[in-house]
Amino acid sequence: SGEGISFVVDPLWTVEDVARYLKLEPGTIRVMARKGLLPGIKIGRIWRFKPVELDKFFQHSQND
Repeated sequence: SGEGISFVVDPLWTVEDVARYLKLEPGTIRVMARKGLLPGIKIGRIWRFKPVELDKFFQHSQND
């Protein structure tokens, strides 16, 4: 019937997506995520990143 819960799922970027976006090596992205320098989500052994969270993170760090 089309009724029920509706929600929007933000895309999740891979390490490679973030590396391309930031012009860095994937290994650097993994190290930064592991150290908490990038906001990421670890799903099993795989890192995923929300583009919106990355943007917020960099806007905040520019203001510091």
